Order: sequence, then C-alpha cells, then structure tokens
Amino acid sequence: MTEPERYEAVPCPPWCEQLQCQEPRAEDRFHQLARTVPVTLRRRYPTGTGVDARPGSAELNVVVFASATRPDETWGSIDVGEWSSTIAVTVESMRRVHAALGEVLSVAEA
Repeated sequence: MTEPERYEAVPCPPWCEQLQCQEPRAEDRFHQLARTVPVTLRRRYPTGTGVDARPGSAELNVVVFASATRPDETWGSIDVGEWSSTIAVTVESMRRVHAALGEVLSVAEA
C-alpha cells in the first residue's frame, strides 16, 4: 500500500472569502469568491398538466474556486440554487461563456 499524498495549504489570495479554505482536511480546502444573482426563470410545462407555467424567481450562484493545495486547479461554476443544477468548468471555459453571453446580448439588443 502506498503512502497517501501530502498536501500543503497555500495562503489565501486577496479575493478569497475564507469559507471553504478552513476545512479540517487540507485536500478539501478551496479559496472561493461567490456572487449571488437574482434571476427570473422561464418555466415550460406540457399543456394540460395543470402546473403553473408562469416565470419563477431563483438565485444563481456564480463562483470561482481554487484548490488551496493544488495551484493548477481553478474552476468557475454557476449553480441554480434550489434547482440543484450546476455547471463547473475551467476558468478559460468561463471566459468563453462570458464572451459568448456578451456577444449574443449585444446582437439581440441591437
């Protein structure tokens, strides 16, 4: 049996909210920065289901998090609060999503 890998926690970066980085096990520690965005969700239900199809409100949690022990492990995520849907992607992927959102909004609003 091999010896478990040892982790050394790195100091918090200035943007860290110091929530997840306090975990007892070093490999579970993450630096994070989160923002909550209130949104209106489009809800669609099949006709005749008797379910209310009006838009509803929710909160998106937009987060960047980085491993406190592995400097090459940084992710971004969008979590749809109570709906429990999460997209977690690399920072580079988040940049592409950000650019695409800006592009489609500018075209649609023109």
